[in-house]
Amino acid sequence: MTTTSSASETAADSVGGCCEGSAPSVGGCCDGGAPAEDGCCDTAAPSGGCCDSPPPMATPAMPGLDKVLGWEPYRLMFTIGLLHVVGALALWVFAAMTGWLFKPGPAHIGLVVNGFMACFVAGFLGTFAPRLLDAPWTGPRATGSLVAVASAGLLAVILGSELALHLVHVVLYAWLLIFAARCLLQGGQRPPAHMAMAGMALVFGLVTALTMTLESAFDLPAVVSRTAWSLQTQGVLLIMVIGVGGLLVPRFAGGAGCSSGVGATPQPYLRYAALGVIVAASYGVEAWQFTQGQVDTVLYRSMFGLRALIAAALLVPAFRIPAGSAAWLRAAQCALGSIVLGLALPALWPGYLMAWNHLIFITGFLWLTLVIATKVVCAHSGRGVQLEQAKRSMIIMGSLLVIGMLTRIGAEWSPSSYNLHLWLGAVLVLAAIAWWMWRYALLLFVLPWNR
Repeated sequence: MTTTSSASETAADSVGGCCEGSAPSVGGCCDGGAPAEDGCCDTAAPSGGCCDSPPPMATPAMPGLDKVLGWEPYRLMFTIGLLHVVGALALWVFAAMTGWLFKPGPAHIGLVVNGFMACFVAGFLGTFAPRLLDAPWTGPRATGSLVAVASAGLLAVILGSELALHLVHVVLYAWLLIFAARCLLQGGQRPPAHMAMAGMALVFGLVTALTMTLESAFDLPAVVSRTAWSLQTQGVLLIMVIGVGGLLVPRFAGGAGCSSGVGATPQPYLRYAALGVIVAASYGVEAWQFTQGQVDTVLYRSMFGLRALIAAALLVPAFRIPAGSAAWLRAAQCALGSIVLGLALPALWPGYLMAWNHLIFITGFLWLTLVIATKVVCAHSGRGVQLEQAKRSMIIMGSLLVIGMLTRIGAEWSPSSYNLHLWLGAVLVLAAIAWWMWRYALLLFVLPWNR
């Protein structure tokens, strides 16, 4: 092809660009040179460009929200999980408004268990594990299947079908185990030893879900049913949290502990896996004592103390973050401390087990979930400054959760105002979640390059 005019060496790099302080070039070429016929010179410059000049740099196309939602499952799963927890709390408010015409307990437990495990944990692992192990990211199909499982669990709770909910959890844990195996096989990094406990939690979750499915259809021994129930409602999540918590919080803080256990020998992995087995076995011993009516024995009490001791030991790195760390890290420490305290108190006062369980869940699991979610949504939406300035938000949210927790557990010591405590405690925790949603929920759908 023949050029109609040659452009100078100071050619403009775009249509309408300027040449060495002169007026805008004609057709994108300096010195008045006209663009080449059909926009191309002998040097094959792009259409509208100048001959003898390098082609303009093309701006890479950034992925849209639809693709990112597939790559980062937490965005959708955390949203669905919030709906679960809000629904679980709203049940108590609605029950109070209707004069306590129904008991929301079973549905409340179902929503909490499905919300934490099928939504929060699954969404977090689906996003964090591939990056930790340098494995292929979760795709839209995999994320879509997670959404379907979580939604099926929600539907099962609404319909009041325990069997359907247990079957959903069988599918959930099988999916997570397959996903974890894929990350291990295809990843370029070895997992930290802490993750062995996460693996054990998934194994126990699958076994528990299968056991609860059988229990819905057949009469199993009381000790088996009680053990499975305890693991489903607390144990599996506890093993996951105390295993990953000692890894995650120091990693976020940039301190020690983020590579613990990564070595050439299997001993660290076996050690953490054994701790997971011990925690699970403690629920079995506790269930055996409970079904025998021996709830005030040294053995029964010691199972709570054992779990508290293991949790405290594993979470030591999380309590050694640098002085002057951000408010959200301090809030994570408080949440982990609440879990350890809630595990230890039944060893002293086992008669108030229900109260201590709410100490573990409200200011433990829920607070930790919201804090970690704050870190993740700010980081993945390019709002790091907002995270570092989150002190006011952390104080307000934490205060509402603590007061809500104290109100709820106070019901155990106030029989005459028991229902009032349940209602008011639910309202306060709902207020804490509403505050978080007002401050951060929209960031779940904000991309760092599209703010």
